[in-house]
Formats: sequence, C-alpha cells, structure tokens
Amino acid sequence: MLITVIFPFYDLRRILVPGFEPLAKPNWPTPVSGHLRGLGGVAERYKRGFDSWVGENYLIVGNLGIALDLPRALPGWPAQRIRLVRKAGYYDGLASGRFEFLFRLEEPAIGRAQLPAFVSALLARPARVPAFDKGRPPLALERQTRTVPRLWARATTKRRAEPHGDQVQPATILVIAESDDPADGQAGDGANPASLEMLDSPPGKPIDLFLLAPTAGSQTGPRSAYRGQARLIRTYFLRMRQDVEAISRICTLPAERLEDDLVQYVLNEYTRHVNRSRQNLEPATADMVSYCYALFAGIYPGRIAGLRAEVARSRMRPNVRDKLLDLLDRARESMIKVETLIIGGDVVEGDKIEVGDISNSTGIAVGRQATATVTDSGNQGVDPAVIEGLLALAKQVRLSGHDDADVEAEILENAAKKAKDGDEKGAVSYLKKASTWALGLGTTVGSAVLTTYLKAQLGLP
Repeated sequence: MLITVIFPFYDLRRILVPGFEPLAKPNWPTPVSGHLRGLGGVAERYKRGFDSWVGENYLIVGNLGIALDLPRALPGWPAQRIRLVRKAGYYDGLASGRFEFLFRLEEPAIGRAQLPAFVSALLARPARVPAFDKGRPPLALERQTRTVPRLWARATTKRRAEPHGDQVQPATILVIAESDDPADGQAGDGANPASLEMLDSPPGKPIDLFLLAPTAGSQTGPRSAYRGQARLIRTYFLRMRQDVEAISRICTLPAERLEDDLVQYVLNEYTRHVNRSRQNLEPATADMVSYCYALFAGIYPGRIAGLRAEVARSRMRPNVRDKLLDLLDRARESMIKVETLIIGGDVVEGDKIEVGDISNSTGIAVGRQATATVTDSGNQGVDPAVIEGLLALAKQVRLSGHDDADVEAEILENAAKKAKDGDEKGAVSYLKKASTWALGLGTTVGSAVLTTYLKAQLGLP
C-alpha cells in the first residue's frame, strides 16, 4: 500500500502584492533545473506528466525543509513496516503548489477499516523544521499546514527581502491511500477497474482521506489496467481539486479586481485546466467531477447566484467570463447532485445547500457505480457558550485584516448555525474546513469554553 500525504498551497503574491516579483530562477512552470533555498533541487520526472502539463513534468526533490521522525514501525502498529519513499514539491507557475510525502507500507497491509487510525498515527509523528523551529520542540506533521507556505515563500524570494508569506495560503491536508486489494474497493461495472472513495477523517484530524483501490474482480500489477486508471484518476483528481480551489481563492477578490489582466490570465488558464481534467475524469468517475465542483460551492454557501451576477456584469474578457460562468453553473449543479448522493431526498430550486457536511459524512463513495449511505450521526446538543463563542470569533476574524477573512468568518458562522440546530457533527465538519490562522485566533483570544471545545474536537494544541 502507498500512502501520500499532500500539503496544498496557493501562492497569490503576484495577484495580491503590488509589484511583487518572485525569484526568476527556477523559471516556473518549466524550470528544467535549479535549486530552491532550503527545499532542494529541481529534477525532471522519469515518467512525464499526462499531456505534458505544467507542474507535472518537474518536481522539487530534497529535504523540503521538513525532517520527519519516522521509525520503522509506528507506535501501536508493531506489525506494519513503513518507510518514506520520496519527498517532492510541485508548482504550476500560476498559483497552485503542493508538497508531497510518499510512504510505502509493507506487508502485512492494513484494511480500509484500520486506515483512518493508521493515518492518524502517521500524521502525529514529529516533524522538524530547522528554518523556523529555533530550538523549540518539533510539531506533529499534521500541524505543518502553515509551515509549508512559509517555506515556499522563503525559498522563492531574495535573501533579506520581504517574502509576504501571509499571501501564500495553506489548505486542507489530503491523504490518498492506494491499495492493491480488491476487497478494499467498490463493486465494479466491468469498464472501470479503479475506484476512489472518501473515508471518514480520523477523529480530531482536519484532513480529507481517500482510498484508491481496484474494483471487485479487477487484476492488479505493474502493467494492469487498474494501475493505469489509478494513476489517471489520482493525477486528474489532484489537478482538478487544486485548480477549482485556486479559482475559489481568487474569486474572493472584489469584483473589480477580477478584471485585472493578470487575474484574467490566471482564471483563463485554470478554467481551461479544469475543463481538461473533467474530460479525462468523467469516463472513469463522474461522481468525483461533481465532488470537485461542489468544493467551490462549499466555500460560497448560498452565494453562487450573487457571485455569478457579479461576474456576468464585469468587464472581463468574454471568453474568460463565459468559462468562469460555466464553472459557477457546474458548481451549483454539482452541489445539488453531491448533496443528494450523500444525504438523499429532493432538492428544490432556491434551497440553500450547505456542502460543508459532505467531507465528514459517513460512507461517502466516489467512483462509477459507487453508492453512499449515511448512518446516525449521534449528534448531541452543543453548549450555548460554544455557539456564542463561535459567533464572537467570526466577528473577530472579519476584523482581522486577512484577505480570506470573510470566507473564514462565514465558515465559523455556518458552524455556529449547525451547533445551534443541534447538529454537532455538522458543526465540527465546518470547523475542520476553517484555516489554521482562524482556529488559532479562537484558541488565543476566544473564551475558555470555546478554546476547550476546539481543542477537544479538532485536537488543537
């Protein structure tokens, strides 16, 4: 079994910081060669990326500025031997990048039921960051989401120059486990040997966990049809997910900023990339395409129509505007489809669909012919003091001055609404999507009751 831990980030400095210019070399998206301070050198992949897309043919290899303390066997898992195969970084030259840690789990493998607990133990391993630790004890790997953007900002800026690391935005950790055991996969339809399923996140871990496995009856091996389709699904899923999220970050800008030439160029490239990913993913897993589009809608609950109106009225170039409007329409349609797939029931035009619950639902299945069921969530009443604390925190976040403050505040308000409705699981699901800086504000200036709640539910320090 292979397990990939992915730290996505979005470098918006060229868009948000007037006059900012990163280092000229390595020259992204085709750096060919070069070295990034504290991260490692640029190398060409042995197997080039699909369609020779940018950000896939070249990778950063080296220490990535993070040293992981990894024993041969994790505590509590003496029979499983694990080793770090590769650390690598990718960047597409526009805004999206990611650091990846690839692990190989040797026999005996673990089953799907054990996977969340094993991933939890893996993410809890200490990770040293020499550039920033300065004698302090290392943090767990799962707590390095903000470290990765800081390392990237530092490595791509001249020495002693302001790196503007606050404009390199972190995102939710992704973990993709790849199994060769058909028992881990979904029922097949004969045409698609691979399936991708979203599992429950480990308790208190704000991550998205996926299992990529052969469908029942599929053959596995280095040259099998499963291996080829698994690579296709994994590659285009990561592209589409990051590209859609990058567009969502850019769309938080004021409407007039969307008319900027650089912003239009980036949006044009990303909407083109999303369309190509959709065309490659749909034959293998149409539900995953809907999931990626629904992520955009989840960041703008109930606001797609307003955003669409702003884009339609803008003076953006017609081809860029039309592609962005098409993405917004697909996001809304996918939001309804995914909500219906997960929760069931009828959706009426005009309903506010809150897709933040999806990432933490039980039994989410993504893949052709995949099915999903939702079990009793076991919701309990939430202390009214926690609800008041969340609403107060949302106000503080809005006044923080961060560029994504409005988005983060709305996430917290949605969490408070879920808590007020008695849906604690839904509230925690929203909190898991809040950024590290917003949650950190809650544990430093929030009430004692809220601080205790966030630490208990999310495993915050």
